[in-house]
Amino acid sequence: MIKKIKVFAGNTRLKDVWVGASKWEVFKYRTARFLRKLFIVTSITAAVVGIAVGSYKAGGTLSPVTVFADKIVNVPIVAVTPVLSRIEKCESDDMQENSQGQILIHMNANGTYDEGEYQINSSWNATATKLGYDLSTANGNEAMAQYLYQNVGTSPWSASEKCWSK
Repeated sequence: MIKKIKVFAGNTRLKDVWVGASKWEVFKYRTARFLRKLFIVTSITAAVVGIAVGSYKAGGTLSPVTVFADKIVNVPIVAVTPVLSRIEKCESDDMQENSQGQILIHMNANGTYDEGEYQINSSWNATATKLGYDLSTANGNEAMAQYLYQNVGTSPWSASEKCWSK
């Protein structure tokens, strides 16, 4: 999965940055995303029209329709440990987005970036993608933080340890 970062200057959106992707990969990704959306819309439209026509011919009322999304990611709901709560408070003051609705992103000197309420480093993006976690969402960011805590402890947040270890 290609990771897109929205770049802003104040309240003005400048551009989208597709981290580590060639122009061809971005084109393929955008085309596939468009075709998926088009397929979903046409499928829903066809289902609704088919049900309406069938119901009209039968002289009955419309019956409910179940629509399935193209991808459902189940994020395990686990109680956040006290340490993770303190880390979240220190890293982002418990916020996934800033006051303009932009995802909190901190650019690092080494070229990586930290994202979301737990400020998860971009070096973990491949792992998050394999696990089905979208770090740009609060649920995905929290699920990845829990995964990191369970598998590598607090080392991903060692830079802010003075703040949360009290």
